[in-house]
Amino acid sequence: MPLETLSRWTGYADLALSARRVSTANSPELATIARTHLAERMGRMHGLPQKLGQIMSMSDHEEKAQSFSPLQQSAAALPFSTVKTLLETAWGEPLRKVVRSIDEQGQAASLGQVHRATLYSGEEVAIKLQYPGIKTALETDLGALGWLSLPLGGLSRGFRLDEYQKMLAADLEHELDYDAEARTQQRYAEIHQHDRFLIVPEVIGELSSKNVLVTTWEAGSTIDEVAKWPLIVRRKLSLDLIHWFFTSILSREMIHADLHPGNVRFVLRESTPQLLLYDFGCVARFTQPQQQALAALLLAALYREGSPWKPLMELGFCGEKLGPLAHKLPAVMGLIAEPLASEYPFALAQWKLSERMSDVLGDDRWNFRMAGPAEMVLLLRAWHGLLFYLEKLDAPVAWKPIVEPIISSIARRYVPAAAITDEPRRCDFGSLSRWLKLRVRERGTVKVQLTMAARSIDDLEELIDEPLRKKIEAQGTSLARLSTEVRQRQYRPGSVFSLIEGEKEIDVWLE
Repeated sequence: MPLETLSRWTGYADLALSARRVSTANSPELATIARTHLAERMGRMHGLPQKLGQIMSMSDHEEKAQSFSPLQQSAAALPFSTVKTLLETAWGEPLRKVVRSIDEQGQAASLGQVHRATLYSGEEVAIKLQYPGIKTALETDLGALGWLSLPLGGLSRGFRLDEYQKMLAADLEHELDYDAEARTQQRYAEIHQHDRFLIVPEVIGELSSKNVLVTTWEAGSTIDEVAKWPLIVRRKLSLDLIHWFFTSILSREMIHADLHPGNVRFVLRESTPQLLLYDFGCVARFTQPQQQALAALLLAALYREGSPWKPLMELGFCGEKLGPLAHKLPAVMGLIAEPLASEYPFALAQWKLSERMSDVLGDDRWNFRMAGPAEMVLLLRAWHGLLFYLEKLDAPVAWKPIVEPIISSIARRYVPAAAITDEPRRCDFGSLSRWLKLRVRERGTVKVQLTMAARSIDDLEELIDEPLRKKIEAQGTSLARLSTEVRQRQYRPGSVFSLIEGEKEIDVWLE
């Protein structure tokens, strides 16, 4: 075994030990120290460990995100003497003949590092240089994927690991080829050439090669800086991000899938926010049939009509794994699509998706995760990136007016594949409740009757006034438990609770 490979495997053993310290820490203080230690080691190793650390930096767990946030933009950089030698080898001439000046302190990333420089034309450029030997290191990384899943909390149990390894290997091979990345970046710019919201740095082709990528230098504000912009600007940015995301996945051929904060900046020009993207080595690509199936799935969930089964099958989900939980799929997709259906500003902090999905799926949650195709991971990374920035912006907006026209225009082209005929029973949005109803009767006469959207059941504790809540709880009934039970029955119609108090009868049910 080569010395470099042996050294890297030793690094993985250290990573696994550090990750174990995180999971077994018996106090918040020790957990923070352990996470910081793990992040430092991931940064020193570069490659896949640092990439995973960048994903972890976007966690909705604030302390975890802070521990890994340094991996977004910095890590152990190469000395400039090495950088100079590598660039001169790539360009075939002395560095001073190519650039007038260069920032010797590079910004290190997972697979390479970036230096700001000025050409003799006066143009400022970003020079991205690939780490020597990184390809061999990544081959070792892929062999250790099971180890690397440990700090992510069960990745190997969540996906078809062999397919995921193949997909990740192909993606990393593309990311290591800066010629391929340059073509992707140029194509991305071409696709969005009329989109004033998006800024894509221009590739300087004559200075770029397989391991050096040179682009125009574009600067912008970080998401933490943008979070301090005026609310009206942040709302506009939130709207534009949602529009960009759904337009990209449904009517463009690709979307940037590595949206950690080191790859994203924002620009404010004449009070109009813009999105600036770096690093196009990792993108999620879509075929038109995939886009149409995805649009059909989202539209069905948006209106709660039809069945999610056929679109899921056409997107590559495993019918054998989804079959046993088919009756839960309408509720699952309804939860995922909840922001899309909102006609009023939707606060992501109130979504509580993880908790509610856990209640709906129960012990089937692993089946659901394992049923997804490996390529879905890149789409999910992009989706997670969108949610991360919307939460940081803290400027809730109504999604439905933005996404409905985009989804509808693509979904109408969807024609289910004739080969998909084994649709399970009860896998239909018609099985879900549409309305939450509350009725108060006194001596048989209706005194109060309210009708709300069925999803209001998850806010039952806030809907019931305090005197009534105390009476319900005095009977040994927990409102939180009632909401959980409704989720566990996948939001199907039926009684939620009844209360008789003297001549007064109170009924709450779903229909």
